[in-house]
Amino acid sequence: MENMIDNNQGKIFNIQKFSLHDGPGIRTVVFLKGCPLGCKWCSNPESQNKNIQIIWEDKEISCIEVKDFDNLNIDKEGNIKVDEDFIKKYNLDNERLKIKYKQEGRIDTVDNIVDVCMQDNMFYLESGGGVTLSGGEILLQSDFSISLLKKLKENNIHTAIETTGFSSYEILKSVSKYVDLVLYDLKHWDEEFHKKYTLVSNKQIISNLKRLFEDNVNILVRIPVIPGVNDSLHDAQKFSHLLNNIGINEVQLLPFHKLGEVKYENLNLINEFKNEKALYPEDLKDYQNIFINNNINCYF
Repeated sequence: MENMIDNNQGKIFNIQKFSLHDGPGIRTVVFLKGCPLGCKWCSNPESQNKNIQIIWEDKEISCIEVKDFDNLNIDKEGNIKVDEDFIKKYNLDNERLKIKYKQEGRIDTVDNIVDVCMQDNMFYLESGGGVTLSGGEILLQSDFSISLLKKLKENNIHTAIETTGFSSYEILKSVSKYVDLVLYDLKHWDEEFHKKYTLVSNKQIISNLKRLFEDNVNILVRIPVIPGVNDSLHDAQKFSHLLNNIGINEVQLLPFHKLGEVKYENLNLINEFKNEKALYPEDLKDYQNIFINNNINCYF
């Protein structure tokens, strides 16, 4: 797993305040960059690439990945400033230099992120909320994640992580030590379908889930329900059997939405689910009931 040389620095792409969907209460969600999965429906496609990216309004220039930081000027906040080396590298002319660009991702520090999170401490206290690390996949920057979680715990902040579970168990366990709640996303019960739609096997993911449960880690399994991928009643039955076999009796369903659609256009990426309709809880009542009938507390 990749980590920065300095464990107190990491690559993030957003800090979202007043979130109500990523753990209990009012939360601040810190989104880390980089993910080993390539979910074709991902609502944060900018999170998959571990590198800082530049998105130009001129689609001919498209999305330029910044891999060689020596050719760029980066200020203390991690903001990129275009210089002559950058111009030569990408063959930009004077007119194109006038085109606005957006930087996707930045290098940030543990102290700075904690300062931002602590601005809303009174909301955490009043609502039973806290801070959630999401992504991307936070386990790709495990050392940084641990440093950040430790600092939050020093400030008595409730911590949660959202993870795909795709890592060695040693890394997952080392991070979970500093976490009050693990939001564990299950994409598919079948290995071949999992490979088809996420590009990786689910064997390690399921194994890690079992071991976390056996180690009495506080877990909430979440299933993103995606049209044509895992939304059949047969899928619900298979998911139920999987959770029953592990001993897990609670699951949250995340209906497919289209909130990240514009991001695919900005990144010049193909959105294979562009023509799919969003799902809503009322569309998934039969799906939900299968879990309930298998003695699993299932909700949205």
